[in-house]
Amino acid sequence: MKNTIFYFLLPLFIFSCKTSKTNTANDLKAIIEDSTQVSFISFGSGINYKAKLKLDSILALRNTGCNYSYALKPWGREGEVDYIIKGEKSCIVKLNEIVTAKFKALENVKIKK
Repeated sequence: MKNTIFYFLLPLFIFSCKTSKTNTANDLKAIIEDSTQVSFISFGSGINYKAKLKLDSILALRNTGCNYSYALKPWGREGEVDYIIKGEKSCIVKLNEIVTAKFKALENVKIKK
């Protein structure tokens, strides 16, 4: 009899306890962090290497006053590559402005926000 009552009340206690925690560390990190992607694509004649070198120099200078990281993801036979840039949301906004100003007119450079 005691075991029956115990097994009946145990699920009630387990399911009745709810946490009021709304933001976890991962949720806050997703709110604070952002990313962008710059893709150098080719339409049969290779990528724009001058633009790629310019982006390399912009990212190497780190003159935006922000902390960010980036990774290269090569994916094509003609040098196609994606730059995936991650950092604080304010840094990514600054970098998007710089990259968009430099590369917006180029048809073989795509910027994904």
